[in-house]
Parts: sequence; structure tokens; C-alpha cells
Amino acid sequence: MLDLIHAAKTNKEVHEALHELASPHRRFERFAAEWRDATGHMSNPSHILRYPAYHEILAMRWDAVPSILGALKDDQPWFWGPALVHITGEDPPYEGEERETVEGVARAWLRLAGQRGWQIGGKGWR
Repeated sequence: MLDLIHAAKTNKEVHEALHELASPHRRFERFAAEWRDATGHMSNPSHILRYPAYHEILAMRWDAVPSILGALKDDQPWFWGPALVHITGEDPPYEGEERETVEGVARAWLRLAGQRGWQIGGKGWR
């Protein structure tokens, strides 16, 4: 992330880089985009989940949760279930065969988030 500041050439660019560093949602978006771009062609979940940008998101801990839940809400389920288990220490109760699909896992997490009162981000959320 500090590479943004070092690459900045104007005061405006420095300001924008500092804003990105300060915004958990912007950091999440940057890491998530890098992760999706780099792993979108992969089929092996263990390779997908080992990518460094995914681990940067895990390191954000609870700062990443609203953005992860927002991605689930916005129909971008990917592999967010394992990230949420890692960060929250919880595993939602699944109804029927929800555990069998990423869409079902997303529904279970969003239901649990609603029960817990967790903030859910989404498109346009900052």
C-alpha cells in the first residue's frame, strides 16, 4: 500500500493515496480486485485461498467484514465464507443444502449478519 504514496507525484495524488490507506473499504476493494484478477482462472481452491491479496484482506480483520458481507449481498460470493469464519470465529447455521453452493453459503452468512447486527456494505458503500 505504501507504494501508492511513493508513486504519487503531486499533492493531490498523495492525498488520494493517503485516503485509500485510511479507508478500509477502499483497501478491501483494492485487495479483492487484485485477488479476483490473479485467481479468476484458477480452479484449485487451495491455490485461490493462498493468494497474498486474500491474506491481506484476512489481516484487515473486522475492518473487512462489512465489505465482505457487501460483496455477498451484491452477488459476488467467491470464497468469502472461509474468510468470514477466519475473521469472526463463527460458522453460520445452514438451512437445507445451503452449504453445497457459494450462493447458499452467502445466504447463510447474510442471515447470520442480520441476526448479529453486523454492518453490511455494498455497491457504493464507503
